[in-house]
Amino acid sequence: MAKLQAYFCHVHSIQPAMTPKANIILSRYYQAQRKTDQRSQARTTIRMLESLVRLSQGHAKLMMRTEVTVQDAIVAVTLMEATMCGASVIAGINPLHTSFPHSPGEDYKHQGLYA
Repeated sequence: MAKLQAYFCHVHSIQPAMTPKANIILSRYYQAQRKTDQRSQARTTIRMLESLVRLSQGHAKLMMRTEVTVQDAIVAVTLMEATMCGASVIAGINPLHTSFPHSPGEDYKHQGLYA
């Protein structure tokens, strides 16, 4: 229990900075959501982008990183996709029944969300 408390105290103090590559992934995913015909206009607001940033920062904290990496951004997008209820923009996957890609950069280049 003491180790867990120490972990949470340490993680709470981390303020991860967004890397340019993670920023590209989140921005492109948000833009793809805005362009799709299936999107819910009530859900695709600037608050969605802010949520993506918070989710990716939270994952970076969980992994005890001081920077938000590509992996953190992809986890945030996957979590968002899992909550979209049929309005997903990533083709060919069901985020609830998939594993983390072996090469997230290559996978997202294929989806057009990462340059």
